Amino acid sequence: MGKNLWGNLEGLTCELRYPKEILEEQGEYLRKSSEGLVKCEIFSMKLEDSRERLYNRFGVRSDFSCSFMISSDYVKRYYYEICKVTYGIKVYPVAISFDSGIAEEVAEVFDLVDNDTIIVYDEELLLSVLERILSSREVHQVLGGLMSMAQKERESENMPF
Repeated sequence: MGKNLWGNLEGLTCELRYPKEILEEQGEYLRKSSEGLVKCEIFSMKLEDSRERLYNRFGVRSDFSCSFMISSDYVKRYYYEICKVTYGIKVYPVAISFDSGIAEEVAEVFDLVDNDTIIVYDEELLLSVLERILSSREVHQVLGGLMSMAQKERESENMPF
């Protein structure tokens, strides 16, 4: 066998959390908080070419893109997309895009790119942006409506007649 040209690979693993892991964790908080009335789902997606070009201008790789949605097992065929998250294997920078209702609230605190996207460069900023998005009036209004519908549907399923 020849010489190892890789150098010292010990310690290369790091404790970096990927955005998808953070979203999954937040989904679990929502499921528990709503007692199973609503849940989050994460779907892998392919970026539109125009988005990919925009993100590349800011150094965001598009190795991984996902859509973060809320839904309920009790309200069939309804999904609300909270945001889309795009990142590369090195993770940062990350692009987070969202609809105009959320964008208005996020723009009060963070600078947006293309009116609906924020580029984040570290986990601390990622968590701050996600907190602003998830606690926004827009998301809470959708959650409130979905939880109300889901509660009524769950109760009607449990009726004895």
